[in-house]
Amino acid sequence: MEVNRRSKAKSAMSANGLGNRSICLRFLVIARSIRPILLVLILIPGLACSESTSPTSPETKPVNRLQGTFVRFVEQVHPEETWRETKGRAGSEYRNVFQSPLTGDRRLSNGWPEDGLRVGDLFEAEKLDESIEGIALVFQAGTNRGYGLLTSEDAARAGHWKDVEVIPPNDMSASTVVDDTQDIGHVTARAFGSVAPIEFPDTSIPNGATLSLGIALAPAMTSTPQSATFSVAVNNGTSEARVFESTIIEGIDFASNKWQDHRIDLSQFAGESVTLSFRADGAPGSSVSPLWGNPTLHGAPTDDVPLQPNVILISLDTLRADHLGTYGYERDTSPNLDRIAKSAHVFERCIAPSSWTTPSHASVFTGLNPVVHGAGALAGYRLQKNFTTIAEIARKNGYVTGAYTDGVAIGGQLGFYQGFDRYSNGTTKYAQPAPPGEAGKTFDEATRWLNEFGDLPFMLFVHTYEIHWPYHPPKGFENRFTSTPVDPVDYARLGLFKLFDLTEDAPERQILEDLYDGGIAYTDTVVGQFFEYLDRSGLLENTVVIIFSDHGEEFWEHDAASHGFNLYDDVLHVPLIIHIPGDDDIGTRIQTPVALEDVFQTVADLIGVDVPETVTSQSLIPLMRNQSDSAYQRDLIVSQLAQAPLEMLMLAAEANQEKYITYSIITHETSPIHDMSIPSKQFRGGEKELQLIDHLLKGNQDLWNAASPEIKEAIVESANEQLYRLVDDPGEQDSVADRDAKAVQYFRSALKRYLANALDTSDSMHLVVEQAPLSDEEIAELGALGYVAE
Repeated sequence: MEVNRRSKAKSAMSANGLGNRSICLRFLVIARSIRPILLVLILIPGLACSESTSPTSPETKPVNRLQGTFVRFVEQVHPEETWRETKGRAGSEYRNVFQSPLTGDRRLSNGWPEDGLRVGDLFEAEKLDESIEGIALVFQAGTNRGYGLLTSEDAARAGHWKDVEVIPPNDMSASTVVDDTQDIGHVTARAFGSVAPIEFPDTSIPNGATLSLGIALAPAMTSTPQSATFSVAVNNGTSEARVFESTIIEGIDFASNKWQDHRIDLSQFAGESVTLSFRADGAPGSSVSPLWGNPTLHGAPTDDVPLQPNVILISLDTLRADHLGTYGYERDTSPNLDRIAKSAHVFERCIAPSSWTTPSHASVFTGLNPVVHGAGALAGYRLQKNFTTIAEIARKNGYVTGAYTDGVAIGGQLGFYQGFDRYSNGTTKYAQPAPPGEAGKTFDEATRWLNEFGDLPFMLFVHTYEIHWPYHPPKGFENRFTSTPVDPVDYARLGLFKLFDLTEDAPERQILEDLYDGGIAYTDTVVGQFFEYLDRSGLLENTVVIIFSDHGEEFWEHDAASHGFNLYDDVLHVPLIIHIPGDDDIGTRIQTPVALEDVFQTVADLIGVDVPETVTSQSLIPLMRNQSDSAYQRDLIVSQLAQAPLEMLMLAAEANQEKYITYSIITHETSPIHDMSIPSKQFRGGEKELQLIDHLLKGNQDLWNAASPEIKEAIVESANEQLYRLVDDPGEQDSVADRDAKAVQYFRSALKRYLANALDTSDSMHLVVEQAPLSDEEIAELGALGYVAE
């Protein structure tokens, strides 16, 4: 296969390497007195695994190397805006859907007005279709939920419904609100009824045609189960044939809703131009909201369809590079990854943009600095829709896109579903101690998706927390490296923060590292089986596979455990292994340090697509082709961590085999910015306020412009500076900051320019960081993984 090697010029790159915009944020735990403060606490993941004890392998469906054709009908609903996506959720999976019109979803604060809310004050919806019978409303505040229906007789139709007042249930009244800065809940309105069929005239049916789709009901907006009958009809101008019909009855919560997948044979209509009609009728008097998930018309593979390289991104969360054999580890934790590396490009030194999950993955997805994209600024802060993800780019350029993840810190509700036809949060409900074996389930789901869509050009993202805290490898792996048999549950119950109390000679330290290695060995087995599937099915011959981790893990090398406390190599040095089919330069090892967010531009170049001009990711293809340092344009690799409860900004920068780490305590009374405060809802439990660091999180350019030079100086100038010469001190134990003033000054200046450029980009995009409206259940899952704490 000839891989497209287009390389995007980076005119904005400066000589000091400020194109690397990967600033990420993370925090320490503080006690909370009210629910929203949960979202601010530590981002030190603790992981749940699954009930399975060994990896499994779904039946392999041979895939024809010739790629088929397909049509996404979702895109044709808005032909003038083919990029437009409407996401529907059933169970743990998000899909692009046809659905009843959603008129709005508005978060509420400052209490309910005494005379109720006017619908027109909440939602600015488009005019409703005359066939719609009314609007269903759901009010949510904490664990309290109320429902309401506005029918046509209640002035729900277009032009009249905006005057209707919404009175919440008694237990959601203004009298229950204690803090007037608190977000008390939200109201969602959705049109319902026998909505007119969605029709697609002049649809050409190809040879070997099948129609794949999913059907589901959105969680009901009434307290009783709902039902709808879904049907698909084909009209060729002379007759109409109903080719599909199915009825669904669902409950009112996400957990009871599941996608039902169907594949419909349309080969009898091959060569005809027809009208496809999708209809979903609710039972009389119901307020059902039907979802049509990804209706896609498949055609048989043909010789005249250009062969596009497929892409699979595999994220092995929390895997530090130096615990793999291919990176020199003495234990046999990774025989399969080591074997894969021998026929791939291995990057010896890849640096993550942060030391926890959300911001690192957001940078890989967008190729942007986390100061710009803002995802993970605090736990629960989402990736905004105005950023373009690599999945969106691929989808607009003829790729089917799917993602199978373990959710939580990269859950779809945090915006990571952007650009994916399907995005799964996984099926496990996380709790401590976590069950083992989640990786096997996640890769099985990905394999089933490939069996369905592997004959089309595809991009697939697979993610697992298997290696993550609490270290609980499944049976057969839990004692792979321990000197005596142990029960991983006993060590998970230690609790994350008790790890810091373990003395240097405590035997638990070594046992926990042994269990971590057992998790790596199990995950390696799962990945090995997945590669065997790719080989058996023929997919590996035309698929780029990129294996990476978002951050590493500490084992007391710098007096801390887990991750998210600092920016040393233990948590930033991650594996990056790239398999390119048909590449003659296989088995290469690239010494040049690279940034993890460069995966974005590398994928774009491999599949031959353009990216937004704001992207600062750099292509790694020149390094893989000629392995010359001059072929790579990044001079400075930057990582960031913001421990917001302590109002501390930590930055790490690497250049010329030196690494600089600095942190500023923004609220310290000696700081020039001590008196510059920004009240924050996240810290209203006491007198706590964020200051200029809050600006970096929320993108308030006006505040930045108003700041004095001394205030701006204080962001990167601090007495807390470290400098390490990595060649002589790879373990970062001996700082020479007080012995090399020239190098310290270089990094200070470079970081100032870096931050200034990042903020300029943020300002030009008019960005404000958004917090996702997480449910109590989702917050509890974040807590179970160690991302938030009571």
